Amino acid sequence: MGVPVAITLGRPKFPLRYTLEHEARRLAPWGLFDVKDPAEFTRRYRERLDRLDLDALVAKFEAISAQHGGRRLVLLCYEDVHAGQLCHRRVFSDFWQERTGQRVPEMPKPEPAQLRLLDDNQPAERQ
Repeated sequence: MGVPVAITLGRPKFPLRYTLEHEARRLAPWGLFDVKDPAEFTRRYRERLDRLDLDALVAKFEAISAQHGGRRLVLLCYEDVHAGQLCHRRVFSDFWQERTGQRVPEMPKPEPAQLRLLDDNQPAERQ
């Protein structure tokens, strides 16, 4: 997956299958949870991003990656973008691409586990 980096204010209310060792709390949407209008949220969050020291953020990301052998980072929040929920991580991703030219892809939607019930005498299919 990559190195998990939380960009949230808190932790999710559900168990994680990975350890959150790193945070970039300056990217969290401080004071914007009550903003329900997506355009207003995006405008206000982008204003905040525009004031960030981009060189310092690059240095932070590079340092985290270096601690893990140069592995890529995975920025985490806990909205379901595949269900259309507003997500500050996607706003940040657009900002980052505009400022650095680096595309920040969304992780693919996980497929539900498929159960295969096999007859004891029937060999499992190879994939």
